Amino acid sequence: GNNGMQDSLYIRIGSQGFSNGNIGANQMAAGWSPITVSDEPFYACAYLFTSEGCVDSLCREVAFYPSISVPNFLTPNGDGINDELYIEHSNAVILHQRIFNRWGQLIYESFDPSSMWKGTYEGQSVAPGVYFIDVEATNPYSTSPVTHQSVIHVMD
Repeated sequence: GNNGMQDSLYIRIGSQGFSNGNIGANQMAAGWSPITVSDEPFYACAYLFTSEGCVDSLCREVAFYPSISVPNFLTPNGDGINDELYIEHSNAVILHQRIFNRWGQLIYESFDPSSMWKGTYEGQSVAPGVYFIDVEATNPYSTSPVTHQSVIHVMD
């Protein structure tokens, strides 16, 4: 017997922990609060305690990949709203941005992570239409850059 004890799971991330997991015949239920996202890798350990008194553990390094989000509309009309293309990112450093027109011509390129496209080409406003963006990003813990490609609609 198991002396009325239930199998349990304890998960530890750094100095935080969660110990209210339950394990059934073919299922496991566990939750985590608060959910943690870190710019740096960290170790997460899971400890299993069985009702028979056995203990096992597994520890792994966890790292989050760079995440990039690009708005799909740009309205460079000088009203202060969506006049510049701001690339949202987490756990990322923007390495390279390129924007192409619908014929594949490169109309904007930057290696400056803080640079924002203003809807211009050679100092002139681009025509309303569809443009394509290619963003390359990394973080100190990635082994290779991540590429994000999407479409931008430039409107008046």
